[in-house]
Amino acid sequence: MTPNYLRRLIGLEGSAAGIHAYENHVVPGLLRTEEYARAVIRAALPHADAMTLQRKVELRVSRQRVLAAPRPPMVRALLDEAILRRPVGDYGVMWRQLTHLREMARRPSVRLRVVEFERGAGRVPHYPVTRLHFGDGGPSELVYVEHLDSATYVTRPAELERYRGLLEEINEVASRWERTEALLSEAIEEYRRKDGRRGR
Repeated sequence: MTPNYLRRLIGLEGSAAGIHAYENHVVPGLLRTEEYARAVIRAALPHADAMTLQRKVELRVSRQRVLAAPRPPMVRALLDEAILRRPVGDYGVMWRQLTHLREMARRPSVRLRVVEFERGAGRVPHYPVTRLHFGDGGPSELVYVEHLDSATYVTRPAELERYRGLLEEINEVASRWERTEALLSEAIEEYRRKDGRRGR
């Protein structure tokens, strides 16, 4: 079963006006290809049967519908450089995922930045953080902090302020879009070459 804490996040994404996230291990769920999502889930659940695996993949991919809405949330995604360098699945999965990521980042509603190794040391947390803010009619914002097998939802004003400041600090050390696009393109070509050699 998909954990309730993740189901809650997926539900909240659908009503958010903005999503500001830092990820340090894998591509954010909203920006994954189906095959990359499958590789992530298979690595986490190596003994899952095919039906269970497919259900989990479908749930995670379905959350991306919010990005195709008439008024999608504004997504600001900060990715640790390790996400580009650490293969998930095979080389083909990686170059297609990074190509998709580059294409998504060219949308007006998506802003993507990479935190390079040399700039992120000592400045970024060792866990993913997602801040969601909403329009009228509910809570103005909350923060989702993911752990190994659980998650925390932060709603207290003082803690929200701390995480808001943390995300802004990460944003300050992240590379601008031109450099981010160059890093993506470099990684895409490297994985494409490796994939070509593997297929010989």
